[in-house]
Amino acid sequence: SRADRVVAAAGPWNRRLLASAGITLHVRNTRGPMLVVGWNGHGLPALFHEESGVYTRQNADGTLFVGRLPGQYADAKVLDPDAVSNGVPDSLRDTCLSELRRLRWDVGDARVEQEWMGVRSHTPDGDPIIGTTGVDGLSVVAFNANGIQYAPAAGRILAARVDGTDPNLPTAGVAFERFE
Repeated sequence: SRADRVVAAAGPWNRRLLASAGITLHVRNTRGPMLVVGWNGHGLPALFHEESGVYTRQNADGTLFVGRLPGQYADAKVLDPDAVSNGVPDSLRDTCLSELRRLRWDVGDARVEQEWMGVRSHTPDGDPIIGTTGVDGLSVVAFNANGIQYAPAAGRILAARVDGTDPNLPTAGVAFERFE
């Protein structure tokens, strides 16, 4: 079947998808480890350590998400998300756990219960890319590492673009055209 409008919202696969339509998407990628750490404590605040990039967030079941934001656009590369291993390298796991224990002495000998490696997208200016492309009917949404936080506003902007209305939000700073 055929669609009049398409929104490319495929995360790290967006660059490949848009390239098939002749569009260059200015994003690079970094590997993002995620560890689920067993812990019996409660009340751990979400933490982000600027120097190491390690962050934590406690889940309702008491486990902790522990991850690392590895750099920004200048540090990123063009990665094929299908070729990135799902495993977290020992050295990266050790760095995350060591930093967690340094920041939170009370986690003690908490152990990793589950882990995986994701692929993050990074934009040159750190802001999302949201809007129409040079191909009629083709729009894109590409985030800078923290897409879920921007998703509601991005959806509102894209819905307005698709139906030709004003999103009632500032859009110049996220427009696709800003990199052309």
